[in-house]
Amino acid sequence: MNRKRLCLIIDVASLVICLIPLAWFLLRASKLPDVVPVHFGFGNVPTRFGSKWEYLFMPLFSIGVIFFWNMLPTFWALQRSRCLHA
Repeated sequence: MNRKRLCLIIDVASLVICLIPLAWFLLRASKLPDVVPVHFGFGNVPTRFGSKWEYLFMPLFSIGVIFFWNMLPTFWALQRSRCLHA
């Protein structure tokens, strides 16, 4: 298996893993209470409560990181071509 295909498989798998909690939240958002525990301390005791919409942060952040990580080589190539032509 070549490197490009392996990277594509890993990227798709990462995206699917990030979309699962996002889909779960969107399907269950109307049934969740407005205030939910968002951080747990020792003994599995909630130490911070917040809006149910805070559950969107991690999946969306992860998708953003995947997108940025995949676009980084493109940005570097554009920057290099600008430096060479300047």
